[in-house]
Amino acid sequence: MDDPTDSTLERELASLKPNAVPDALRERMSALFSSAPEAEPPAAPLAPPTVENVVPFPLWRRAGAVAAVLVAGVGVYFAALNSFRTSTPAANALADGAPSPPAPVAGQPARKVDTYIPARAENIFEGVRDGGVVLDSNRVPVRVLDFQLSDSYQWENPEDGSTIRLTVPRERRYLVPVRTD
Repeated sequence: MDDPTDSTLERELASLKPNAVPDALRERMSALFSSAPEAEPPAAPLAPPTVENVVPFPLWRRAGAVAAVLVAGVGVYFAALNSFRTSTPAANALADGAPSPPAPVAGQPARKVDTYIPARAENIFEGVRDGGVVLDSNRVPVRVLDFQLSDSYQWENPEDGSTIRLTVPRERRYLVPVRTD
């Protein structure tokens, strides 16, 4: 509180005078707060449960709840089993029935495994070909539009700098209704 701006602010606040409350508002407030609130009756103690206020849980609902828990448990079991099998290469080899790779022989160099990592993937729009107006199976005139696209993928091997490129052309055919009115 040794800051000079604090004392200046305090002086300015002390010089301010609040406005008076209008008489109509003062009368409404005094009417609201002068009347005593009505006393609420004391709450009755809770009664023990009886046959009338207990919701029955029939046997078929219990069996349904048990079945739901069992289905969820089986789902979790198979999800964990699948996760375990796909997480370790040794487990994959055992699960597939494939023989394990041979152990390296002393004195021979270890065999390198080529590891390619994805470098680029793109979808390329080549063009549109108008196939004209034809009648579809419902005898409605439609315009045939053939879109030529190609999907291009590239993988690179960081160890030796080699790349693999794959380009797959594809075509999508759209039938656009023609207005005839």
